[in-house]
Amino acid sequence: MTMDDWLDTRHEMRAPETRDTRTTSTDLRVEPLRTPALAGTESRWTIESRGTVYRLHRDDVRVLHAAGTFRTIALPDLTRDQPDAEARAAHLRRRGLVTVQGYCSREDVMTRFLVVSLSRQGQHVLTAADPRGHYRAGPRRWREVGHDVGVYRAYQHECRRLWGDGCAVTALRTEDELKRLLWSARSTEAPRDPHERRWARAAELVLPVDAAGCVQIPDLQIGYRDARGEPHIVNVEVTTRQYTGAQRQAKARAGFRCYAVAALMRDRP
Repeated sequence: MTMDDWLDTRHEMRAPETRDTRTTSTDLRVEPLRTPALAGTESRWTIESRGTVYRLHRDDVRVLHAAGTFRTIALPDLTRDQPDAEARAAHLRRRGLVTVQGYCSREDVMTRFLVVSLSRQGQHVLTAADPRGHYRAGPRRWREVGHDVGVYRAYQHECRRLWGDGCAVTALRTEDELKRLLWSARSTEAPRDPHERRWARAAELVLPVDAAGCVQIPDLQIGYRDARGEPHIVNVEVTTRQYTGAQRQAKARAGFRCYAVAALMRDRP
């Protein structure tokens, strides 16, 4: 899959497409985005943000893009996907583009590791490189770090499962991006009733609506093509110990693939 294919599918994933974006790649790295703001050779990118010019290696952009997409990622998880991620994160930290902090899991006190997040400066740089992207500096709240780390690990598990079934992952949307699209845009044929408008927009975004009329929004929405090239979407939810039984059941009824954050924390790299 080319970087141009990633841009197209990432921002237009709502309905089955006729365009073939299958790939034979089996690595889990998040590809950097090619936009007019990015210039230079294949391995070096030049990004201008707030009067400062940043010259970054392709692998630096990978780390920034992954951290900005998932908000907070365990450094060992990044290293699993990108062997030089630790060195890249240290370099980006010195340049003020990411933060690297120690974390002890609330779910498993024996689990300790470093986590990587975008700094505000890094968020500005990445947004300058890809204005259409939705990148987040983090962590938003320290108590949510375990959940954010779990979301990236759930993404890794889903990628491995899909590739094992001969599928090709083509697109990704996070919870924040889905909420933004759900509330900020209108349906093509918008009814007057606000509830019906929301339901119509949810249908466009392939989001289920429960019996009470509430739109169920997952932590992740992954678009993929099966071995025959048919497009599909899987919604992924990472549950924490704060979830009630009713909340877990609602996510399951919505057809989400649920991962318990406690189990993900025990999944040590």
